[in-house]
Amino acid sequence: MAKSPRPSNALNVFGAAQPAQGVAGRSLEQVFRNYIQHYAYGPGHTARAKRADLKHFLAFLLGYRECGAEDQLTVADWDQSGTQRFVDELLRRGQAPATVARRLATIKHMGRTLAEKVPGFVNPAREVKPPKFEVTKPKALRD
Repeated sequence: MAKSPRPSNALNVFGAAQPAQGVAGRSLEQVFRNYIQHYAYGPGHTARAKRADLKHFLAFLLGYRECGAEDQLTVADWDQSGTQRFVDELLRRGQAPATVARRLATIKHMGRTLAEKVPGFVNPAREVKPPKFEVTKPKALRD
C-alpha cells in the first residue's frame, strides 16, 4: 500500500454518507488507505507501525479469504473470525504478545472509527481479545 498525500477534507473518511450495506461492498484496501491518510499519515514511529500493522492484516486476509489481489477484498470479508485467526496466526508464528496486541489495537481502532462514521456498521474486531502478557517479576521474586 503506497502512501498517498493527506486529503484536505477529512469529513468523509470512509464514505460515511453510505449506510453499512453500501460500505460492505467497498474495497477493503481503499478503506485501509483512507484510514491511513487520516490516522497513520507521516514519518513518525506510530504512523509507520499502524501502516505496517494494516499491511500485515491485509496480507493475512488475502490468504485467509483466498483472494488473488488486494482489490478483490471487500469490507464484508473483514469479520470477527478472520480477525481472531489473524491474532492466533501471529502468536503461532512466534510474534511477541505485545506486538500482536498492538496490531490488534490498530485494527480495532480502524473498526471503531469506521463504526463511528458509517451508520449501522459494527466493528468486526470489537470482541476479539488481545493475547495475555506474562507478568515478569524481578529475579529476587521468581520461583
